[in-house]
Amino acid sequence: PDEPTAIRLAEDVRGFQPSFPVYYYPAKEIMLRDTEAASREYETIRLTVLEALANAKPGPGAPLVVASAEAALQYTISPSELVRRSFVLKGSFAGGPQELVRRLTAAGYERSEQVEGVCTFAVRGGIVDFFSPAASEPCRVEFWGDEVDGIHFFSAETQRRTEPVDELMISPA
Repeated sequence: PDEPTAIRLAEDVRGFQPSFPVYYYPAKEIMLRDTEAASREYETIRLTVLEALANAKPGPGAPLVVASAEAALQYTISPSELVRRSFVLKGSFAGGPQELVRRLTAAGYERSEQVEGVCTFAVRGGIVDFFSPAASEPCRVEFWGDEVDGIHFFSAETQRRTEPVDELMISPA
């Protein structure tokens, strides 16, 4: 019936079945006045859940989504639009940094000087950094001309590369 009950139920199911994919789907945060900065945490969580559902196969092992009545009744992006605006980035990506920037912008990402939060991206020469809601860390794509030279996760705090990535799902912001 409400958010606290939904959170408790999702935690209880996770406790009984730790290997079973259980997602909590929060209600949208509604702002009634203009603010300078608003958290996009709930949007990110909602997109992650929707992405998991879009990629899930029906049947045993399909994810369980727990939502309050309010969250379940709120409008969201349609599954077909979510799939249309999502794309996989891998070494064979063509078009160079300009095409990646165009696709990130079309997906709703905001350009900034440095990537610090989810759904933002930054460009420095042949390097494009972005933070997809589908990933746990931001990603750095290094181009050599129009071809991908490398894809790595990196630390938002230190801006240093961590582990390499073969491919990454980029979902809309």
